[in-house]
Order: sequence, then C-alpha cells, then structure tokens
Amino acid sequence: MKISREIPVTESIIEKVKSLTSGFHSIIDIRPTDNIDLYNIDYVAIDYYKNEAPEFRYNTLPNVNLRLEVRDMKIEFLLKSEPEPEFDVESIIYTPGQRDRLRELRKEAKLITASPTVHGWDSVRKAKMEYSENFEIGQKVFYQGQKGIISFKHEHKDGVSQRWSVRVKETEFRRVYGHELLGRAQRDLSHIKVDKELDKLSTEKLLKMYRRRMKLNKGVGDVTIQRILQDREHIQKGEKKIKEVRWYLNPVKSSI
Repeated sequence: MKISREIPVTESIIEKVKSLTSGFHSIIDIRPTDNIDLYNIDYVAIDYYKNEAPEFRYNTLPNVNLRLEVRDMKIEFLLKSEPEPEFDVESIIYTPGQRDRLRELRKEAKLITASPTVHGWDSVRKAKMEYSENFEIGQKVFYQGQKGIISFKHEHKDGVSQRWSVRVKETEFRRVYGHELLGRAQRDLSHIKVDKELDKLSTEKLLKMYRRRMKLNKGVGDVTIQRILQDREHIQKGEKKIKEVRWYLNPVKSSI
C-alpha cells in the first residue's frame, strides 16, 4: 500500500499546535521532513496586548511529531475504504482528470514545492482582513492605547484591511485600518434596572458623581450610574478635530 505524506488539517493536529504555541489562529500548511514522523507546520498567530491592537504573525513550528495523528487518520481511512487503498488525500477529493490538471497548474506556477513564506504572509493578510471587518459603528475600541468609539465605516478597501473612523476624545481619526484597533470589553449591566431619577441628570453631572463615588470607594464605581453612562454619548468639550490617518487610494487588486 502506497502512503502519501500529504495530510489534511484535523482537529487533533490543531489542538496539538495550540498546545505547542501561543496566540494560535490557523494552520497554513503541513510540510513533510526527512523524518517520516516529523512535519514542519506553518501557522498564523495573533498576539493580543492590553489596550493595544493585536500583532499578526506568520510562524513555523519545526519537527512536530505527528505519528499518532497520522496513524489515526490511516486507520479511519482504511475502515472506510476498499482493500489495498492508496492513502492520498487528493485522490479522495479530486477526479483523475482534476488531479492531472492540478499537477499541470503546479508545474506552470512552480508550486510543487511552494514557498511557505509567500503563502504564510498571504495567510496573515487574510487574517488581518477578516479581523478588520469584525467591527461595527458605535463599538467601543482602543486605538493607539486610547479609548475611542467607531464613528464611520468606509466603503473603500485597498486589499490590506477594512478602514474605519474612530473618535478619541475631541479627535476623529479617519481611515484607520481595522487591524489597528482592539475591541473594548464592556461589562454587561443590562440586568440592572435604569434609575429614572438618575437618568434625568446630564451626562456631565453623572460623570462627576461616578468619579466622586469611585474616589470614596477606592476605585469602585456605582453600577447604577455606570449602567446609564453605557448608553450615553461621549461629551465633547472642545472643537472637533479631524486627522486623516491615511488618504484615499485606488483599490489594489490581489493577484491571488
């Protein structure tokens, strides 16, 4: 029986990579080495920091022993196959004609041994794009370590990341890449009943009361006031400033 060393990404392999790395996001490729049991695994990682935008990385985990994982896949495949099967993932997925065409395309593109670096950074770019689209107008975020609120979603994309406008205090930063933002976790206070009398007070008055009680209670604020403030708009004291983080550019068409 001929055994191919091209193996698919399975849950067991994902869990193994997670246990050996930090910030794991997704597997890019699993590449064989000279040792039949060892594989180099290319993956995307996202590191999160307090109040800062995440860092997207492309890494390679060298010489990972997948002997048990491959054995389990072989057993499962054998149980579902006719006698003397060929354990080749592509032979399962594609027809003979499709496999011939795939081989020709690989030769033309010189991708029989594709550069993991090229595919790695392309996967990082895709991860950034997916992350950048996962925001919405009105969402509270951190931008450059400061608290802000997303005020506008720009329709334009340049193949790098979705762009947003973010209001930080009296400044609105326009065309900020989504991967430069970090969503702010907000305590769920929806179960707390809104105090009608407190709700009549101005936002500025409530803020003063909240800060005063925090000082008296050693950093612990009043959740009743906090519940109302969560639904209030930011108070703009000075003149609104606009800062163009990057200017409009024509969209870049991906060659991939």
